[in-house]
Amino acid sequence: CMDKLQRIIDHKRAELAMLRCARPEATLRQLLADQPATAKHRSLRAALQHPKPGIIAEFKRRSPSAGAIATGIADPVQVCRGYELSGASALSVLTDEYFFGGSLDDLRLVRAAVDLPILRKDFLLESYQLLEAKLAGADAVLLIAECLEADELAQLHGEALELGLEVLIEMHGPEQVRKLPASAQLVGINHRDLRDFSVDLRRGPERLPALREACPEALAIAESGVNSAADASMLIRAGFDALLIGSLFMSSEDPVAGCSELVSVLRTVNTTISKPQP
Repeated sequence: CMDKLQRIIDHKRAELAMLRCARPEATLRQLLADQPATAKHRSLRAALQHPKPGIIAEFKRRSPSAGAIATGIADPVQVCRGYELSGASALSVLTDEYFFGGSLDDLRLVRAAVDLPILRKDFLLESYQLLEAKLAGADAVLLIAECLEADELAQLHGEALELGLEVLIEMHGPEQVRKLPASAQLVGINHRDLRDFSVDLRRGPERLPALREACPEALAIAESGVNSAADASMLIRAGFDALLIGSLFMSSEDPVAGCSELVSVLRTVNTTISKPQP
């Protein structure tokens, strides 16, 4: 049977072909050129560096692995405003509609309501999607190494930076380290295997040394599979700079309370790590 990631990529390419017909890339570029230059860039990297550890809190309604996730509040503005107030460093907004129930409209609404940096989380395969992200008000985009050849990743990484977007590159398998640009500033290790959706929290700490060697300047971000404050604390102690967390918050009745609680626990953990040892 076709692996799950390939199914998502095939669907995304078909979706993109339809979008291009409805609104050509030249139209998006013109819209961007016509935008007033007043919008300020909010740096995801800077936001994750202080206070530490950085928390990217995610808004998503469902996922292919878990089905419907949002059991309580599912309004992006209400949730993301709450995340901001509870001390999250940045936001991730799922914009894939077919598999995750999200949209670029969610991102636009959140951008108008909060001041934190926003990551567009989606399966980005083409320049067209970078233009969409910029027009919707994203500050950063996710590029998944497993979805792209090394040259495609390098090209999209460069194009995103030219558009003024920061890039979080996601890796999973050890072989993907070779695809990472040495200059990468933000690299995530996904504990979820996108081919079968299995999760293993040992993967992150195991792959962190190779990431550090390949991209010495990058902040390392742990992604997926964090189900408790204990999981999160373990990853920070293992050496990650930041965490991207969605399902843990969204599956609770009150995502904002969940975020607030975890932020306070992790800031305490960081204080104990930072203290000089006697």
